[in-house]
Amino acid sequence: MNDTFYGVIMAGGGGTRLWPLSRKRSPKQLLKLVGGKSLFQIAVERLDGLLDYDHILVVTIASQVALLHEQVPEIPLKNYLIEPMPKGTAAVVGFAAAYLQKIDPDAIMAILTADHVMENVPYFQDLLTKAAHLARSKTLVTIGIKPEFASTGYGYIETGAQIESEDAFHVTQFVEKPNAEVAARYVESGNYYWNSGMFIWSVGVILEEIER
Repeated sequence: MNDTFYGVIMAGGGGTRLWPLSRKRSPKQLLKLVGGKSLFQIAVERLDGLLDYDHILVVTIASQVALLHEQVPEIPLKNYLIEPMPKGTAAVVGFAAAYLQKIDPDAIMAILTADHVMENVPYFQDLLTKAAHLARSKTLVTIGIKPEFASTGYGYIETGAQIESEDAFHVTQFVEKPNAEVAARYVESGNYYWNSGMFIWSVGVILEEIER
């Protein structure tokens, strides 16, 4: 475990994507959809052994704090960052980065989702460890998912040259939800990945980027 590495779980979803199963008071991250556990509980569990609970922050809205804390009481209440209103991923990143800069200016932060299912947790933890290493050299890192089919529901990342001695690539461009024909071309090319929405970087670098 590293004292300067933090996980930031985005858990403020409004419960619209799996309606009517999910609602505003029971959004998808709180639903017990896999193995009798909620997606939020699973998101926290896959950080076990990598991060202490006091290095896990949760960005959510006020009405969900008690429900989330009830599911994972080990995360201190002070680690819940409450959005006054949902404003998307960029706002979550800026909010969490500004908070972390105050308590640990050297912090490396991983922006993580609360609605993914991952079967290979050791591999995921290995990716986060490598990403944190890259982030310490002032690199902005994202995690791509190898596409299994030509989905039009995901954004895509085009990769360029491999970063020497690293299991990583330079990013050429991000493409937001292409049509079916373009998506098929991306998958066939072999150098496009689905955008996971997970990012790793130092708080100083990302705040500089936000300011710029």
